[in-house]
Amino acid sequence: MAKLKAALLGATGIAGQQFLPFLAGHPYFDLTVLAASARSAGKPYKEASKWYQETPIPAEFADMIVVSLEEALENADFEILFCALPSDTAAEWEPKFAQKGVTVFSDAGCFRNEKDVPVMIPEVNYPHLRLLEAQRKNRGW
Repeated sequence: MAKLKAALLGATGIAGQQFLPFLAGHPYFDLTVLAASARSAGKPYKEASKWYQETPIPAEFADMIVVSLEEALENADFEILFCALPSDTAAEWEPKFAQKGVTVFSDAGCFRNEKDVPVMIPEVNYPHLRLLEAQRKNRGW
């Protein structure tokens, strides 16, 4: 099985940094896009990010060039999006990616109370992924 291409929004922030060790060398996801604010765009991740984690930046991401949110949306050549943006920003950007057919996984709370948005704990409620099909139908995505 080929790995799914993935992107991370909010990659340079503390929440975004939490994702990287889990995605480094992941067997199912190939993190191909690191996106953040315009001030970080165009820089290698190791320069754009003030690293707060105890472990070092995973080597596979250190030299990746960070892109802006706009560029990530425009080029959206990935199937999965991990979002580590603040809720107010996520509320604006997540639907834009979903409308392009990208599956969005978010740690923001802005859509948690929507009936067709599953709160996923894979070890507990994996079948809730089926809600994504209903969500796409309900929202015309």
